[in-house]
Amino acid sequence: MMESCPLAPEREKETEMERATDIDEMKLRELLWLGHGCPILCLYGDDGEMQCNNTKRHKPIDFLRNSPFEIEKLLKNLKR
Repeated sequence: MMESCPLAPEREKETEMERATDIDEMKLRELLWLGHGCPILCLYGDDGEMQCNNTKRHKPIDFLRNSPFEIEKLLKNLKR
């Protein structure tokens, strides 16, 4: 008879929390991408990408791959 690992339920909770955090982060990235103020024509979103290439207002931003700190820095320097 095999005994279950006493840490398994705790690890399962961590995994659920990690998944929820990942989903929350992706939703926030999507909201920033869609709402940061550039025209929809400048946004690229095929195949799950979230990029803005409006070089008249800012350097290209990859909302999927850039860190939150990089995104914040780029958005703070928007040309109005």
